[in-house]
Amino acid sequence: MKKIISSILLAYIFVSSGFAMTHMRVEKNDASEEVIQLNTIRTIRFQGENVQFNYKNGKSDLFAANTLKSLQFSSIPSTIEEKTSAELFFYPNPATDYIYLKNLATEEAMISIYQIDGVIVMKGKQSLHTGIYVGNLASGLYLLEVNKQTYKFRKL
Repeated sequence: MKKIISSILLAYIFVSSGFAMTHMRVEKNDASEEVIQLNTIRTIRFQGENVQFNYKNGKSDLFAANTLKSLQFSSIPSTIEEKTSAELFFYPNPATDYIYLKNLATEEAMISIYQIDGVIVMKGKQSLHTGIYVGNLASGLYLLEVNKQTYKFRKL
């Protein structure tokens, strides 16, 4: 419980101080997960062995602390930065049909694509030698997660 409280408090400190922490992934012991946009949270309450998230829209989620495996916080890069040759990057951005990964540390990676509101639209293993088909996605902003690193891309 102390680990969960520390993680949540640290994330709130980052959000309130201007760091770009934008999402929290709640991983449960049953292998399910939820992604929560941090700017939608009004309050977080610790009630006994429970953690309650109260949202700005009036809804809330209640989690028993002993059912939580981990809380992971991610940020969205606010600008596209120059990458060194050893760092993972993807192209093209914006994309129309495919996204390609370059400098992946292994031959395969776990990828997830989220809508900007945190809804997952694609998840699976991706080979370094094939493109990620995004042609079926609606135009807009998306989050690409590759091996626990999150990147922002635009789909035309």
